Amino acid sequence: MATAFFRRMGGKVVEYWKNIGNDYWIVTKETAENMKKSKIKSAIVISGLGGLLYAYKTNPTQDHFWESLALARHQLVLTPETIRNARTSKEVRARTEYLNQKRLAYYNCVFFSLITAKPFGEDCSLYETHCKSLKPSLFDLPRRIVDIGAFNRWLLLDKALVDLDVSSLEWVEHNQELQA
Repeated sequence: MATAFFRRMGGKVVEYWKNIGNDYWIVTKETAENMKKSKIKSAIVISGLGGLLYAYKTNPTQDHFWESLALARHQLVLTPETIRNARTSKEVRARTEYLNQKRLAYYNCVFFSLITAKPFGEDCSLYETHCKSLKPSLFDLPRRIVDIGAFNRWLLLDKALVDLDVSSLEWVEHNQELQA
C-alpha cells in the first residue's frame, strides 16, 4: 500500500516539475525574441540588472565595517599628531565610542548597508529604553546614520579618511607666515 502511494505521489511531483520547467523554457524563449526586437531597451534592462547584481554581491557586511574601522584607527595612530586632520580624528573617535558603548546597529538593505547609532547601548536600563512611546521614530533615521555601505566600501568613513594627513591648522600657520 505504501509503495502505491509513493508511486502515485511521485508521478504527480515529477509532472509538477516538468510543468515548471516547461513554463520557464517558454518564458526564456519569449524573452530572447523580445530582446531581438528592441535591442536598446534590452541593453538598458540588462545593465540595470547587472548593476543590481553587482551591488548585491558587493554589499559590505557588519564584519567588513569592523575591519574598516580598525584599519582607519590604525592609520590614525600611524599618522603624527602634528599633521593629523582633526575632522578625521573626530569621525573615527565617534565611531569608536559608539562601538564601545554598543550603540551601533547594522541593517542589511540587500543592495546597500546602513550603520546607525542607537540612542542607548544594549546594557542601558533607563526608562526611556523600554518605553515604546519614547523610541526614536523613522524620521530620526537620517540623523542617526553613521555610515552607508555599498560596493565593498563604507562611504562616509572613506570620505572622512581622504585628507587624513592634512591638518587644517598646518595651513593656517603657513598662511600667517606668508602674510607676515
